[in-house]
Amino acid sequence: MLTGLYKAELIHVKPSMTGESWVVLVQAVTPVRRPSVVDPAKLAYAVHLRDQEDQSISEIVKATGITRSSLYRYLRPVHRRC
Repeated sequence: MLTGLYKAELIHVKPSMTGESWVVLVQAVTPVRRPSVVDPAKLAYAVHLRDQEDQSISEIVKATGITRSSLYRYLRPVHRRC
């Protein structure tokens, strides 16, 4: 059983044998996700601060206004050598 919002391509609709309800055949059921709310310019600035200015996540949060969880979601980890 599917819960939540889903997008599906309708293939065929036909009445059932009893005529009381409809049978709907669908294809390509995919979940509908919320659009990204992070400003691409702010995200690019966050990448710059991390890579060029060597700032911490806390400093980037203060400078950009992007939440910590969003930064961890959008910024790939950087493996640095000591």
